[in-house]
Amino acid sequence: MYEPPHMDDRLKHSTATLDPGFDIFPDLLFLVSPDGIILDYRGGRYAALYARPDAFLQHSMHEVLPPTVSAQFADAIARVCATQTPVAIDYTLPMPDGEHAFEARLVPLRPDAILAICRDVTDTLRTNERLATEQAQQKFDNAIDELEDLARRNDIPPGALRGQ
Repeated sequence: MYEPPHMDDRLKHSTATLDPGFDIFPDLLFLVSPDGIILDYRGGRYAALYARPDAFLQHSMHEVLPPTVSAQFADAIARVCATQTPVAIDYTLPMPDGEHAFEARLVPLRPDAILAICRDVTDTLRTNERLATEQAQQKFDNAIDELEDLARRNDIPPGALRGQ
């Protein structure tokens, strides 16, 4: 008669199967207790870690993160526990190459654990800011071109629009 594998064996097999896949994801996954203790993490981007794993595993977010960020997480964890619904937060952390922006989604996983999915969105924000600046510059240049064209058509001397 068939006996299903023991749950621990299935979990070990699942973990062994999935672990290599985490190396390709940009997200960092943290398993956090309702009182803010970081229980475990997964993710392939060591460079994106704010601290070494031995400095944050089994430690409170309050001990590891800057006060404003740990307060954001504490509030988000409280909301997740109270509502049993996902909560999203945005925060920044000082990193060796400058300040980085992050998004985190906190999801109730089980009564004693919350999954925090964190993504470094710094490059995306910088690209969006650069594009917005380029678009604003292009609009400004177009407006100047239109004014200069209007001035030429109405025999307004060059430089008159600039007070010269």
